[in-house]
Amino acid sequence: MTPNSSYDSRLDRNALTGNVPSNFINLINLDEFFENNLNLTFSLSIQFDMFSHSPTLCCSNLSHNKLSGPFPNLTGMNSVSYVNLSHNKLSGPFPNLTGMNSVSYVDLSNNSFEQSEAPAWFSKLSSLTTLVVEYGSFQGTVPYELLGLPQIQEVNLKNNNFSGILNLS
Repeated sequence: MTPNSSYDSRLDRNALTGNVPSNFINLINLDEFFENNLNLTFSLSIQFDMFSHSPTLCCSNLSHNKLSGPFPNLTGMNSVSYVNLSHNKLSGPFPNLTGMNSVSYVDLSNNSFEQSEAPAWFSKLSSLTTLVVEYGSFQGTVPYELLGLPQIQEVNLKNNNFSGILNLS
């Protein structure tokens, strides 16, 4: 691997188990990280810190694993446009992604986040086109600002605990 090259990691849909190797931290030009359906069982907040050193990372798919713990701080990961951490065991408060200015696709479905209202900051993600939080723990009303974003193409919030009147005006 040459120092100025970009790298993709795609090991998804294999029978691998365990943690992400610590030498991934040396891949400072990692562009895409697709490791879904692997049966990985690490604490996401600890392991994900190593990717903050990869300024070119644009896509991360760690869905359908057994990742646990609170959602990591993703400050400084401004180049990430695709985040799929669905179907894991993430817990704690629902993550705040306001620092991710380039994120267009977010799927955090089927995790164990604490029950809360849908965050108002959803509408501050100016690049967000797709938001999927199925089988979540949202309650209260659906944030109408989110549904009115000009760039939004898909909002999938099925099987949460929303109530009240849906305001689409």
